[in-house]
Amino acid sequence: MAIQVPGEMVSEDVRLQATMRSGAGWFYWVAGLSLVNTVMAHTGSDVNFLMGLAYTLVVDGLARASIESGGPAGAIRLVAIGLDVVIAGAFVLFGLFGQRGKAWAFLAGIALYALDAAIFAYLTAWANVAFHAFAGLYLVRGFLALRRLAKLAPPAASATVDVSTPPGDGPRRNPLVR
Repeated sequence: MAIQVPGEMVSEDVRLQATMRSGAGWFYWVAGLSLVNTVMAHTGSDVNFLMGLAYTLVVDGLARASIESGGPAGAIRLVAIGLDVVIAGAFVLFGLFGQRGKAWAFLAGIALYALDAAIFAYLTAWANVAFHAFAGLYLVRGFLALRRLAKLAPPAASATVDVSTPPGDGPRRNPLVR
């Protein structure tokens, strides 16, 4: 099936690949804005992006509480930022592998993002929950596009080579080229 786009035709598999890659791209946004939230948290700001992760906000909140109770600020900040980078890095990997068509990356990323939304719900941060639902829809769309692509793809054909004519008995036709 082809879809009419102004000036060109786009096949369904091309459209599905674009939807899959776009869905996986949301993992990059989540990771990036979570790291921006980390920087803002460690520079004293109380502002954060809705799209960021509760995981990193909890880590940063625990770090702030530990520092305020007299803990070594430098070491605590270093550990918190390191944990935040690892958490964000996991979402970058979900995006990377999701864009390469790995279903496990979508499933693991969506599950962890849903758990993250549950943390925001527990904290009654409803705007964050709503944005997680919005972004989650695009993540799910990417996964569903991947599933549709898998159904469209023909099974891998095995290559056969004609070896009936020994070398040197005249020109050989390449059996893989029609």
